[in-house]
Amino acid sequence: MASNQLTVFICSLLLLPLLVFPSTAAHDETAPTEPMKKKVDVVVEGIVYCQSCKYSGSWSLTGAKPIPSAKVSVVCKNSNKQVSFYKTYETDAYGYFYAQLDGLQDEQ
Repeated sequence: MASNQLTVFICSLLLLPLLVFPSTAAHDETAPTEPMKKKVDVVVEGIVYCQSCKYSGSWSLTGAKPIPSAKVSVVCKNSNKQVSFYKTYETDAYGYFYAQLDGLQDEQ
């Protein structure tokens, strides 16, 4: 008698996951009409400086001063070298800008 109860108990434990976790094979058969584009979160940030004429042509920022209210353009091109995203941003009083590229989409 105990053996039958143990067998029923073990079978119940083995079948329980089938009731709790439905099959992942059950899904909607309708396919999307066009491929979905991935949403991409991209941010560009930086500081715009006016480089000292003394160091022109170099990477030196010695004596450089940040430019407030400078216009910064962000241009992205697709694989066909066509502009796919363009937006301008403005620096703050310290030459800093933070450009969140809302609307930029991945081609894949």
